[in-house]
Amino acid sequence: MIMSSCKKAAHGLVQHGFELCPSVWLRTPTPQYQIQKVGDLVALFPPVFIFKQDEFGRWWAFENRVILDVILDVIIELGYLPYLTDLKSLFFTASSAVQCTLEE
Repeated sequence: MIMSSCKKAAHGLVQHGFELCPSVWLRTPTPQYQIQKVGDLVALFPPVFIFKQDEFGRWWAFENRVILDVILDVIIELGYLPYLTDLKSLFFTASSAVQCTLEE
């Protein structure tokens, strides 16, 4: 149920969160642009999309806004807030759902 909710939330957030909709001024066709952009996000291990860069140029894992928004959406949708003591497993589940959505 958690993964299903993560996947549902990720579908609504990935396009905008990772800027997968090209500018109207871009001459590259949208599918080609999206394939290249997603390839850049998931090609390495660990995948680039899970990180966020701070103002000093340091990279922080699981600080990406899309992943955090997926987690918040799932917690609210499933009503898990009173029961949460550790978010580690939710970060991994949300990251997996985001990667699945990106690769689709």
